[in-house]
Amino acid sequence: MNQLNLNRIHLSRAVWHRIFENAEMLSAYKAEIISEAQELDRLRPKALYNTGSISTASVWTLTATAY
Repeated sequence: MNQLNLNRIHLSRAVWHRIFENAEMLSAYKAEIISEAQELDRLRPKALYNTGSISTASVWTLTATAY
């Protein structure tokens, strides 16, 4: 019997591939989501306190993982 070589790198690649494959159903909303994230990022310096931030890519990744 052949051994199955599955380490954390292989597993991680498989999981992220599947997440973004499923995110394709959100493609109609992707431009809107990214635009909104960029607009919020532009407003961040005007906040009265440090709001913290995540990148636009992180916004899309979190959105993709929700579906």
